Amino acid sequence: MNRKTLIYLLLILAVAAALRLAALNRIPYGVFIDEGVNGVEGIQAVRSGHFHLYYPANFTEGPFVTLIGFSETIFGVNQFALRLVPALAGVLTVLVTFFFARRLYSDGVAVFAAWFMATGFWHLLFSRLAINAAIFVPLFLVMYVYFLRLGMDQLSAEPGSSRRMRWWGWVLLAGTSYGLGFYTYLPFRATPLLLMLIFLLDLQRRRKHEQALGPWLRTFAFFVLVALIVTVPLANYFLHHPEQLTLRMTQKLSVTDDPHPVRAEIKILRRTLGMFNLHGDENWRHNISGRPELTAPVGIFSLSGFFMTFAHALRKR
Repeated sequence: MNRKTLIYLLLILAVAAALRLAALNRIPYGVFIDEGVNGVEGIQAVRSGHFHLYYPANFTEGPFVTLIGFSETIFGVNQFALRLVPALAGVLTVLVTFFFARRLYSDGVAVFAAWFMATGFWHLLFSRLAINAAIFVPLFLVMYVYFLRLGMDQLSAEPGSSRRMRWWGWVLLAGTSYGLGFYTYLPFRATPLLLMLIFLLDLQRRRKHEQALGPWLRTFAFFVLVALIVTVPLANYFLHHPEQLTLRMTQKLSVTDDPHPVRAEIKILRRTLGMFNLHGDENWRHNISGRPELTAPVGIFSLSGFFMTFAHALRKR
């Protein structure tokens, strides 16, 4: 990394930290009920020494609550300590996003990606709220893909080289990051679909270039094995408490209860796609009511990038 890029990165991290830490004890004003429950359960867990993998009272995974409890133990039971954990996770996501984009593209793309992450409204907002562990979802998603890519790249090095011997370390980090993601927030359970897409695309690319599949398949299997080992404690919990596995989903998802589920699903999909550039969440806790997630310039860049990528994929079949 050259000096200019390093300076840009440090400035972006400074902006990200300032936006997430400034007046954290006052803005947003007050404590939402979900934040309060997480704070109370966190400090009780630390003081009593009884930690749990899952807290059903607020449908929250244990590590997030535990981190909040330790933060409150150090800084006191107040809004700053309550929200410090998601704020630091938000800053770390900006850093990981930079290295992720730099590995896949270039220094310039990495700088822009980190800047958009640092200043993105919704990421910033949820970095300042302790209502759930949603802020950790993008962090672990980016981390596992980044580490997995590093491991695959090391595997492609010359046989016997020092780089070739270090691939397992990156894949171990990738599997651990992916497994930890299941301890964050409910939507992470849908990520195996993304993982399958990555697997199929990489498989197609390697076949096209007539690359050996054996080492690659073993690497991917190692990654999956590590992820499964990390998720075993949580899976064991839900095995003994099966009602907790689907309770939150049945509360949130009502498409199957609608008399016209297909029509309802289309409506939800349309609103979800429209929230980026047209009309966003109307809940004032989550958004400036109705404001799109992306500002107009960023929204235009996003749509342009999507269509350019789609067109490129069509040309390359």
